[in-house]
Amino acid sequence: MTKIILHEIQADEIAELQRKSVLEYDLRRAVMFLKLLRYSYSSGGKSFAGQPFSVATLFSLIDRLSRRMAYTVIENQDFEVLINHYDRPGAFFYNDPPYVSSEYMYECGFGWEDHLRLQRVLSSIQGKCLVSYNDCPEVQELYKDFYKYSFTRIHSMAQKYEAGREFPEILIANYDMSERERNLPHQLTF
Repeated sequence: MTKIILHEIQADEIAELQRKSVLEYDLRRAVMFLKLLRYSYSSGGKSFAGQPFSVATLFSLIDRLSRRMAYTVIENQDFEVLINHYDRPGAFFYNDPPYVSSEYMYECGFGWEDHLRLQRVLSSIQGKCLVSYNDCPEVQELYKDFYKYSFTRIHSMAQKYEAGREFPEILIANYDMSERERNLPHQLTF
């Protein structure tokens, strides 16, 4: 009886099952990674909340993202290599380095020498740059010759313990960030 129900699997059937499981495994890993990122409080994916969730809600997000990223080139190289490669008049570089004194939270090995190197590279580019950092005395001094805009935002990782806690941030640019607004036509009032 068992031979009828549990017949011997042929080699080609085993190969097909193996191929399907590998493809399914990669897809499952990608979906679970996206789910983790959607619920993470930080880019490291180490702090997150678990709640009921349907992966189907991500399908429209994935579709929109795939259309938006269709002609995007993604490179994983040192920032200095990339900036030097793409720098030209009209280029724009957005930089979001690990925050000063928070580098330990990232596995990329970004230290103070890298912060200094980033500032040196951005000081000499032809294009425009915008950098987001934590607003601290070290960053203020490091980028003293750049345009700056300081603000606070809700500190999402601290909300469980200190509701409403804010975090000081700063945008740094090698151009006047308000020039575009100043150059817009202004409506006259009567």
